[in-house]
Amino acid sequence: MAKQPAPLATMSMSELARQVFEEAVWIVENLIPLGITIIAAPPKSAKSFLALQIALCVAFGIPLMGIFPVTQGEVLCLFLEDTFRRIQGRMRAMEESLDIDIERSKGGVHFGIRAETLGQGLLEQIDEWVAAHPDITLIVIDTLQKVRDNVRTDNVYASDYAALGKLKEYADDHKLSICVIHHTKKAPACDPFDSISGS
Repeated sequence: MAKQPAPLATMSMSELARQVFEEAVWIVENLIPLGITIIAAPPKSAKSFLALQIALCVAFGIPLMGIFPVTQGEVLCLFLEDTFRRIQGRMRAMEESLDIDIERSKGGVHFGIRAETLGQGLLEQIDEWVAAHPDITLIVIDTLQKVRDNVRTDNVYASDYAALGKLKEYADDHKLSICVIHHTKKAPACDPFDSISGS
């Protein structure tokens, strides 16, 4: 016998109108809220460089580009297409322009260059790390392709939706932001959102 589904949970228009919701929380004001954010651009267009700049600004409490205020906190960067040497070089390149002393900082940004995929334990790895770093506000994953599971070419939309859905649920449950780096398609598109690779 088939299991009876739970009744739909709904709210009337008047009930919804009376609700008081918390104000939106921004990790980078007007750019990166709590939840999930996608940064998408063509290959070799400095997405990783931008992601590192965001991470350093959040860790040190510096407005991004001198314009966008941030919510200061620890950052986990999973730069899964990089080496520690390359990350160090990028940090050094930004140190003077951001007026920060990376070697004297305590905590701040933490880097990983290897992680499991979502189906093989990524969220469990992140969960263990987050438990040891309660001041975490931002996780950067570079790139989506490295953490999603094998994609069937006939159903990329479902794969993207499943991967991003899991990450969004985690971010919402832990009240933090996850910023995912992704590629855009080579073919031009009238709508920028249509240019994001996959779906």
